[in-house]
Amino acid sequence: MNTTGLRPERVDALLAARSAALAARSRASREVEETRAYLVCACGAERYALPLAEVSAVISACPVTPVPGSPAALLGVVALSGSIVSVLALGRMLGIQAGGVGHFVRLRGQEPPVVLAVDRAVGVFEIGVTASSASPFPGGLGGQAVSGYCPPDPNAAEGAREGCSILDLPRLLQPFLP
Repeated sequence: MNTTGLRPERVDALLAARSAALAARSRASREVEETRAYLVCACGAERYALPLAEVSAVISACPVTPVPGSPAALLGVVALSGSIVSVLALGRMLGIQAGGVGHFVRLRGQEPPVVLAVDRAVGVFEIGVTASSASPFPGGLGGQAVSGYCPPDPNAAEGAREGCSILDLPRLLQPFLP
């Protein structure tokens, strides 16, 4: 017996187990998952993530000029920075009931230029690559542009705790662009 009251072989077993646990924790901290930045937007009760690399700006919504005979998802057009820009309602594009339009999300490299009307731009969040690429719905959900899902995380930053669907913008926009 030693001063701990344990047999030496028990002390050795406890020390070996502790060393193994510390080594595993150190290894896990080095194996950090790759992440990508996404702009998370609210449409009604749902949250959608847009790849930040495909977003050029988020601006407050402004009055839209309707286009007669246009599809329901096309709210109309606005003049932004000297260009006429189509305004597409993200909620209508996805077939969901959204609230009011609070923000426009201007997309990068679209011709003709496009903004997505969303209830609210929640913020920019880092989402793990496995969440954004490992979709349970190959080819999108029901032919729509949902390419992945980031599950709810109670430890995430405020605004990202609810989880969100990750959108593939080219697939989302394809029916609406020439």
